[in-house]
Amino acid sequence: MNNPILRFLALFLLLIGACIAAERAWGHLISPGLTHCYVLLSMVLVNLVTPHEAVTVHAAVLSSATTPIIEVTRECDGMTSFILLAASLLATPAPVLRTCLGLIASVLLVGACNLARIVALFYAFKHIPQYDEKIHIFLGPLVLMLPTLLFFLYWSRRKQHGNISAA
Repeated sequence: MNNPILRFLALFLLLIGACIAAERAWGHLISPGLTHCYVLLSMVLVNLVTPHEAVTVHAAVLSSATTPIIEVTRECDGMTSFILLAASLLATPAPVLRTCLGLIASVLLVGACNLARIVALFYAFKHIPQYDEKIHIFLGPLVLMLPTLLFFLYWSRRKQHGNISAA
């Protein structure tokens, strides 16, 4: 395939298909631990920022005496955002080291954004419960997708302009 855009799209779609198939096959092994980490870290962050909340964790549920419970499910693990970003990075021609560093940065970015999303949803559910579903459905995914898109654009642009040799 001589057209770089078509080559990217073909590889991108192939990688997304492979990653989704792998996630469906083995996600049940990874997601519970990942979800539990997000719940524990969310509890720590909320308790640091607002100790009076006294947030506790039971399985994958954040709860406090003053806030409705927040259940973090398998769909809340950020895996879809990571799969899209990883497939984008892997489908873009770049040196192996640079791609590996991009993947490591992707894990950190998606993890941090997802953690911020969960904590923000906790406070939104407490302070503006009348909008909880709208915030969860419409704004929540943006907290993950927008930074991943911006990271990919930044990463691919720096590669294109040759500003980075190995990173």
